[in-house]
Amino acid sequence: MDMDSDLFSIFPDGFIPITHQQTRIEAGLAMLLLADYPKFRSMASLRASGLSVPDVLLVHQLTPDVVCAVQDFLCERNIEKALLRSDRPGGGLGSTSLQGVPNTEVMSQISNLLNLGERILVAVQAAGNVFRNLYNFNLVVCRDLSCRFVIEVTGPGFTATDLNRYGILHERIEFPSHVQSLSESLISRRYKVPDALYRAHCQTKVHKYGSETLDSQDALVLKYPQYIPTPISYLEEVWAERESIYQVIRDMGYQDRGAILSLSFMEENNNFIRHYYWDIHPLDR
Repeated sequence: MDMDSDLFSIFPDGFIPITHQQTRIEAGLAMLLLADYPKFRSMASLRASGLSVPDVLLVHQLTPDVVCAVQDFLCERNIEKALLRSDRPGGGLGSTSLQGVPNTEVMSQISNLLNLGERILVAVQAAGNVFRNLYNFNLVVCRDLSCRFVIEVTGPGFTATDLNRYGILHERIEFPSHVQSLSESLISRRYKVPDALYRAHCQTKVHKYGSETLDSQDALVLKYPQYIPTPISYLEEVWAERESIYQVIRDMGYQDRGAILSLSFMEENNNFIRHYYWDIHPLDR
């Protein structure tokens, strides 16, 4: 794709929205336009398949109009701290992301990320409260889309990044995807982190953020001396979305490669819990 004549000309204002207000067709169009950006294409594809993704504003240049659009995006969603993620043509592991960026620093940090290379895209989205994350999944789907789901999990107070980048694993679960209903008898809990190792993982959070910060955020990592296995209700929510999961795998062209989808169950206002998908990538990448 010639980015200058296609993506940038179609979105001359310098930003691309992917939000829950969009229709699946609009999200599908964004998926096609983002063909060179695997991470953000996957977000558009997840949305087009009907799965929940955080509202996101993709920025490819900073102009007065873009600054206004970002400010409106943050204000309308009452975002006090943003998550910034970057992607480049061809993608690749290790793209820079910044968590918990205060509103006052969002523009300067977007500028820094855009300056990391040519044709960088930056996603602005709500960070949520990473200290109140409940469970984070890597959902592994095999190549023929007909076998069991395998889910790797990090628990309360941890993040999907801990799972994907740092190899922290608290639980591994398997269950059949093609059944009429999901029950505990069909779920195989293959691994649960030993208590001592779980406490060591929690201690790394204390070292990273400090006890005072964690306490002020009412961080879940301080509340669980032992890992609590994933409630079956969370597994049921994912199982119920299996047809949409298969659809996004087909849309991304991963049906012959298998796929991994990352998602998090997050505690929002008034203790309301919902899950969001972050991205999808091929199993053999």
